[in-house]
Amino acid sequence: MVFSETLTKYLNENDWERSICPVCNRGYWSKTYNKKENCQQVECVPEGEYFFSKILKKKPRYQPIDKVNEEFIDYFKKLGYTETTPREIYRGKDTLLTICGLQRWDDVFEGKAPVTSVRYVFNQPSIRLQDLEKVRKTGRHLTSFNMLSIQQFDANWKRYVDVLDDLLSYLSDAPKIPVQELTIVEDTWEGGAYGGSCLEFMFGGMEIGTIVYVNRPLECVDVGLGLERISWLLNKSESIFDVVGPISDSEFKDYGIMDTYRTLTLMIGQGMKPGKKGVGSIIRSFIKDNFYDLRRSDLDRLVEFYYDQWSKFIELYVPKNDVVKIIRSELNRELNSRKFHLISKLKNEKENGSILSRVNLPYDKNSIFLHENGIFSIDDAREEYSKRF
Repeated sequence: MVFSETLTKYLNENDWERSICPVCNRGYWSKTYNKKENCQQVECVPEGEYFFSKILKKKPRYQPIDKVNEEFIDYFKKLGYTETTPREIYRGKDTLLTICGLQRWDDVFEGKAPVTSVRYVFNQPSIRLQDLEKVRKTGRHLTSFNMLSIQQFDANWKRYVDVLDDLLSYLSDAPKIPVQELTIVEDTWEGGAYGGSCLEFMFGGMEIGTIVYVNRPLECVDVGLGLERISWLLNKSESIFDVVGPISDSEFKDYGIMDTYRTLTLMIGQGMKPGKKGVGSIIRSFIKDNFYDLRRSDLDRLVEFYYDQWSKFIELYVPKNDVVKIIRSELNRELNSRKFHLISKLKNEKENGSILSRVNLPYDKNSIFLHENGIFSIDDAREEYSKRF
């Protein structure tokens, strides 16, 4: 990674001291009067988990995510930044989902729009499906989230430092995060054709955001802060789902259900349609992977909740009731597919069928959907099959 003397000078003049993490060997910066022994990434701290609630001495200061979003936008508008709208989650022919704020400017990177030095601020709803398994287990991860974003093209290191200074001031002034407890970790950022040098902000084991100096294919300052993570930090609660809501579901740790319905509502609300190919296959795969949990939850209530929540951050083109109908239709489609698959396997049963007929299907995660539809044994499945063929 490459960092300029301009950045190093700024950090030194503002009481930041550089060290090397003894665990991951990465460079990091902490305040000279509150020097950290490691970079404070969750993998590098002795606790092995997030510990930000122990750092924040004050009582939890709950703020809903829309309030934190409003404060962020207003703060930077007062500093002269220009508010703009987010990009759609996908664009018609695209097969890729929007995963970060930088994709808002694809037209600029592709030479279809002019490069300006305007400093933009906005919230970019995003989807990343890589952490699906972690969602169910930890209560820390989300597959859909809001990225508080700043971008400035025609960049240089002076402009990068100016944005960094504004960002540190925001964290101290608005959410009132004690900056002296932060560590700023050096990294290299890569994303397809894009690349650059990156600083990551760590607080109590949790990464709350990054600021990247993008140096290819164009020079750009790129900031991304996790809206839900900042709200979670202020709330000092056990799970990020306590701020995503609904709180009644979070108390029962139904993280997989909550996250799946939240992401499906955003996808379908933005106009994505289930199908065999492209983005449609992503929806069907998502439902298939989470089918059991979705079948045992309150579809109407959760979609209504998350539809209203997403509507505060991005325009949803599909009406709320239609989103419910589409998800319910896909759940029924998956149910029928699973029933048909099992029943079809019985078509070629031979002489051992009489023995199998006395064997009940186990009441487990893989067959509970059959139990719910009156199929408890091989005999039941065979009877169902005979009705259909």
